[in-house]
Amino acid sequence: MIDKLLTQKEIMKTFKVSRTTLWKWQRQNLFPKAKKIGGRLYWSEAKIKNFMESNEVEVKN
Repeated sequence: MIDKLLTQKEIMKTFKVSRTTLWKWQRQNLFPKAKKIGGRLYWSEAKIKNFMESNEVEVKN
């Protein structure tokens, strides 16, 4: 099964954070690392779901 990749824009919208906050979280090992593909950042949907469950993150619309 191929894991869906989430864009930086999708992550920022989901967590309601800025690009700078995402960068800081990754630098401090507080958030899953992104994969760089063609100069763009992508996150594994499975890793993000796992992160949310293990940190009891609740996303509100």
